Amino acid sequence: MFKFKLYLQDIKYWFKKVFTKPKHNKIGEYKRLKYNGYCNIKIKTWLKRENISIYHQSQDKPSLDYLPNIKSIQNWVLRHIEYKVDKINYNKKDYWASTTEILRRGSGDCEDIAFVIYRKLIERGYPTNNVGIILVKSHAFACLYFNEFDFWVIDSGHLTKKIVKASELFPETKIRLLAGFNHSKQWSY
Repeated sequence: MFKFKLYLQDIKYWFKKVFTKPKHNKIGEYKRLKYNGYCNIKIKTWLKRENISIYHQSQDKPSLDYLPNIKSIQNWVLRHIEYKVDKINYNKKDYWASTTEILRRGSGDCEDIAFVIYRKLIERGYPTNNVGIILVKSHAFACLYFNEFDFWVIDSGHLTKKIVKASELFPETKIRLLAGFNHSKQWSY
């Protein structure tokens, strides 16, 4: 009888896990990225390449000291990085290039543009824990947290060309935030 009771508990547990809709966190509430899937591997390999890229960066790159705020960083990146899909740019379906590669080519897709904005924000002196990359289905953008529950969306123009609060942008759209990362942590929504 005891074994049968345990067996029923196992069935209830797996039934609940498989057939219940997962609860999604609100914007700003994030939890540690649990899965070690394809996305996690892409994040780790990009961070490794990006750290090497920053270390080997030459000093003759244009300085962004004249950029007074986030909007000017976004404008600078959108003027200097042309949107081009990875299939054309790198002859690969999806490739996360380092910011040095992106700046050298002068082109990239949405995550490439987000990576350059991310890097320019850090170079401008914004705290690395407050700057990040957010992934949504088939898109990525840079973000800057201004408190622990909300952040500024700094996009390539796919979602918005304005710098807007995530709390204002995402309730209006059907877009679901999937995951985010920066140089110190990774999280899922």
